[in-house]
Amino acid sequence: MIADSSIRPSKLLRQARAGDADAVGRLLEWYLHYLKILASAQLDQKLRHRVSPSDIVQDTVCEAHRDFHQFRGDTERGFLF
Repeated sequence: MIADSSIRPSKLLRQARAGDADAVGRLLEWYLHYLKILASAQLDQKLRHRVSPSDIVQDTVCEAHRDFHQFRGDTERGFLF
């Protein structure tokens, strides 16, 4: 699935909070590149032979998707942090 750049994260967040399960996936996909950059920048070199930044992002996105129903925020900033 390729993120539709014409749909802003704030709109996807509203849709996801309204119960649109597909919007949750599209919202998380919107941030994949950002998460990969963060994981790459913060992953200690000593750990890179055991785990890749992509593995960390995949696990993180799976957990975020699974637990989205627990998210109580209503802003994009709240979602990111």
